[in-house]
Amino acid sequence: MQIMADQAEYVIGVDTHRDQHAIAVLDRQGDVRHALRVRAEGPGYAAALRAASAHAPGRRLWAVESSGSYGAGLVAYLQARGERVAE
Repeated sequence: MQIMADQAEYVIGVDTHRDQHAIAVLDRQGDVRHALRVRAEGPGYAAALRAASAHAPGRRLWAVESSGSYGAGLVAYLQARGERVAE
């Protein structure tokens, strides 16, 4: 977490699945600030970004697992909106 803390004030971890994604917003200390589940589709991606904007208002980095498969849609959505994403 320390390396990511140098790059961002918040890390948004995403555990991806076929139908839904589990998301946790963590602060620099690794404390969970917010958690949610969203559908793995456009409206769910929008809800994830809204939650991140509300609970991680500073520099944030999305850590998305399976970015080449179940997480690919979310990664594309976030990158198109200028979000920083890593796997």
